[in-house]
This record gives sequence, C-alpha cells and structure tokens, in this order.
Amino acid sequence: MNTNPLASSTGADYQKLDTLLATGNWKEADYETARLILKIANREKEGVLELEDIKKFPLAKLLTIDKLWLKYSNGHFGFSIQKQIYQSLGGTQKDYQKNW
Repeated sequence: MNTNPLASSTGADYQKLDTLLATGNWKEADYETARLILKIANREKEGVLELEDIKKFPLAKLLTIDKLWLKYSNGHFGFSIQKQIYQSLGGTQKDYQKNW
C-alpha cells in the first residue's frame, strides 16, 4: 500500500511540487509542473506535448496539480484560474489561436 498521498500509481510523485509550492518557490514549481506533466504523458524525451497527448491527459492528474497550485497560491494560480481568465477574454476551444 502506498503511504504517500502525493504519489500516484503511474509513478508521478507530486511531493517535490508540493514542497516548492508550500515554500512559495513559484518559478521552480512551474518547472516542476512542466516536468511532471511530461512524465505523466510519457513525453520526457520529446520535451513537448502534442495535441493528442493533451486530449488524452489523465484528468485526475491535471486536477491534482491544479489543486496544489490553488491551495498554496490562495486561489491565484492554477490551470483552472488560467482557464477562467482565458474564457473571460472571450476564449473558446474553436478560436483559441486568435485569443492566445
């Protein structure tokens, strides 16, 4: 049984991200977030995600990362916050390139 609540069955360990966020080390936490995402998507070697990788990215993993960012930033940072800002500017999935 896994006793680390921040470790997942896919090998993604959120402990370093948790520590970086808890200490307010936002820049390093940002790098760690990118590293985690690539690891989860099995794209570490490539260093980037393709559209298909994004479409099939595990929602539970994305939510875990988002919750950590929300928790330690007092609701100021996270994917869900970025989505709110993007949508408030009129962004949709259809016209994302124009709004980006």
